[in-house]
Amino acid sequence: ADLILSFGQCVPSGRFTLMNRGEVGIVHVANGMMMSAQMGAAIGIKALVRMANWEDGNFEFHANLGPDEDAPVLGLPIEAALIEAARFVDESGAGPRPPLPGDAGLRIEHSQVDLRDPALGKIETQVLDLAGVGLAVDRMRDTIQEPDRAIDEAILRLIDEGIVRLESTD
Repeated sequence: ADLILSFGQCVPSGRFTLMNRGEVGIVHVANGMMMSAQMGAAIGIKALVRMANWEDGNFEFHANLGPDEDAPVLGLPIEAALIEAARFVDESGAGPRPPLPGDAGLRIEHSQVDLRDPALGKIETQVLDLAGVGLAVDRMRDTIQEPDRAIDEAILRLIDEGIVRLESTD
């Protein structure tokens, strides 16, 4: 975070490539703004959260390199993006993590779901949308721009209500 903040405020624009044990994260900054962030399937704040969990690593910085044309735009002040990532880390770190295998999929029990049900929250609706296209739990965690704990809790609520069923890849 300090590295991105320091360079991001001193250099008009550039690209960070952050590396840790075979994982690579890319962050683009321009004029004090974080323009995009990506690490594997995670984009935006979720990518920053994944990188914030690294205890060490290497980086390269290339001034005046912008994001790829197809990079999702984040467009937040650097400080705001880092604070939001820290909030996600804090909210996902409290207490034991629910036992959800990351490679498992979710099968929607169509007879039990009414997508117009006002009891379904924003995260539950997003989980159902992603389950419908076959994403595994880890990919849902990367895609939904909410803390991982909130996503896991939403999945567990949907399981408890009989709306989805966890399916192992075994």
